Amino acid sequence: MFLTSVALGVIVICTGAVWARRSLVVVSVQGTSMEPAVVDGDRVLVRRRRLRRVKVGDIVVLEPPSDGPYRSAAEAGPDGRVWNVKRVAALPGDPLPPGVPGRPGRPGEGVEAREPGKGAEAADPGESGTGAEPGGGRVGPGSFAVLGDNLADSIDSRHRGLFPAERLMGVVVRRLSAR
Repeated sequence: MFLTSVALGVIVICTGAVWARRSLVVVSVQGTSMEPAVVDGDRVLVRRRRLRRVKVGDIVVLEPPSDGPYRSAAEAGPDGRVWNVKRVAALPGDPLPPGVPGRPGRPGEGVEAREPGKGAEAADPGESGTGAEPGGGRVGPGSFAVLGDNLADSIDSRHRGLFPAERLMGVVVRRLSAR
């Protein structure tokens, strides 16, 4: 009986360890774009999440574009990728936050355009500028907008546009390091 209990306990612990390794990640913060919530040098615990499990206001870790005028100056992590920490400002169906263009990295993409007094109509991705005006559209399916808490020192959706859901790692659960 004792051996069965011990074996069951070992299985539970191993299963929990596998779940934690696949679901939780520790990320080191570089930069000041999220001050005062998290600061340069903080380490945060991140729970992997899909976009449908994220809420406006959550602090998330996401992969920025690897090219373009706003490439990240952050160092790559052990996986060879660069990650950014930002706060979710808008999710699919939400109005575009002021100053955020509608396309991922280009005005008008990833947006559902709305004319005043009319129903929602999907924007034609071939039309340049559709939904690029601040508040001129809504975030389309599979996209989201992020902003840094320290707006004066943040490269975020105002510069890069909407992010596709595939770039999301997860939601910050808590800060691990003391200030």
